[in-house]
Amino acid sequence: MNGTDASFVTEFVRTLDRNARLILMLHYAEGLTTNEIALVLELTEEEVVARLEEVRTQTREAVQQQASTA
Repeated sequence: MNGTDASFVTEFVRTLDRNARLILMLHYAEGLTTNEIALVLELTEEEVVARLEEVRTQTREAVQQQASTA
């Protein structure tokens, strides 16, 4: 991922809802497991896993779309 992609992803993450951003931050920046995130956010682990997978897919698709238009 080059600097342009990183900037795009940063901007994309800012468009996500609060819970999605928190899940990403807790998982990738703080290193929490999905179970730990579920406890912190008072969600089920299944909800956290599903949301994390959804955000990963959305991010991947957005980066691919951005790359194809660049």
